[in-house]
Amino acid sequence: MPRTAYCPGCGRPARGADRYCRGCGEVLADDDKGMADPVAEAEALTARGLLPEAIATLQRAIGESPAAHLHVALATLYLRRGDGVQARRELERALAVDPGYGVAYAYLGGLAAHAGRVHEAEELLERARTLAPADVLVAIKRAEYWMLIGVYDNARDELRQAMRESGGSPGERELAQSMLAAIEQKRRGSFTRNTVAFPSIAAGIRARFVRKRRQAATTEPEVK
Repeated sequence: MPRTAYCPGCGRPARGADRYCRGCGEVLADDDKGMADPVAEAEALTARGLLPEAIATLQRAIGESPAAHLHVALATLYLRRGDGVQARRELERALAVDPGYGVAYAYLGGLAAHAGRVHEAEELLERARTLAPADVLVAIKRAEYWMLIGVYDNARDELRQAMRESGGSPGERELAQSMLAAIEQKRRGSFTRNTVAFPSIAAGIRARFVRKRRQAATTEPEVK
């Protein structure tokens, strides 16, 4: 199975030759390199059509060492299975581990949007951007929301901004590129072109805010 390193601070994958985590700035020690990544193993199983085995892989990993990114990864597998209730439960467990984990808020926002709870979706997605302003996956979930309500200019701008950053996995960046192409097609046939802005926090404090929130997360979730 593929092997990668992931940050011991926030749990996000730390790819390539970086000596720090692009998500939270944590310095990576030598023994953090090459740690087996259960998310990569689950992805490989899912690609082979083995969704129950992928779910079991992440459940075992969470049982050994709960981490926010593992709960979010498990939530995405439940979404593939069509189980929104269980997916939401895993996202809430991710936030119990790390209340500052922006990706979990982004997925919760997506669930709210598809359920028609627009105001709740906006609040969750804005919080996700505040906590992880450069995260490609957060931008993707926000762009999905804008596309859902037909504001394609905002969807395009979200993805373009994220793509200007150097983070994101190859798969996430490829998805963002394909979404940009789809958005351009939809924009050409849409009259909903006005840009609608969410409020943002000051850029000078957001990195410290994220770091403090993650350091303060000490409560572990129940693991079924």
